[in-house]
Amino acid sequence: MTERSVNIKIMAPRSEEQLEELRRERSQDIIRAALKLFAENGVTNTSVSQIAKEADISKGLIYNYFDGKHQLLQKVIQEGMKKMPMDVTAPTNEKEAKRQLEYILDKMFKSAKADRIFWKFYAELLLQLIRDETLAAEFEEEFEQYITLFVNLLARMGDPQPEIRGRMLTAQLDGILLHGLYFKDYPLESIFEHLKQQYLSHENPDTK
Repeated sequence: MTERSVNIKIMAPRSEEQLEELRRERSQDIIRAALKLFAENGVTNTSVSQIAKEADISKGLIYNYFDGKHQLLQKVIQEGMKKMPMDVTAPTNEKEAKRQLEYILDKMFKSAKADRIFWKFYAELLLQLIRDETLAAEFEEEFEQYITLFVNLLARMGDPQPEIRGRMLTAQLDGILLHGLYFKDYPLESIFEHLKQQYLSHENPDTK
């Protein structure tokens, strides 16, 4: 093989599939960089320039992928919501509903241990939504889906107060996940096991 043929092979143009894959990878790099900085600094205190530096690309190149910081925040939230196990089918009976709720709680426990950077961002996001009513209204539907999932499962399980208990469970999970970030040696596993007992047991403790 001659030097000329080597150069031709190196300079061969990428296929459409390769270019699309490269674009997806670069987009994910930017989203990961934004997530990290949003978690560490908060959304308000993070600039596009900082995200570009973290992603090791130019600021101008970011705008080839995203309109700006707001769209990036949307993407980070959308990616983050995938960590919340909402990919369950509507249960047809009480047993299936209990199995799904247990699956969700187990998956959230694993995520709490493995995805600390996301849950740190989630904590920052909650504060941001409290301060920014416009932003809160924009993402209200996503958070309501999270709550509705628990309400529907508890209703199928025959809980006498699914709306109240579903919102209680959501609030408990938020508190547990935030405490897991703050307290050293937090007994995360034991608390999740207790939470499962509380919501999966046949007897509703609130009706005793």
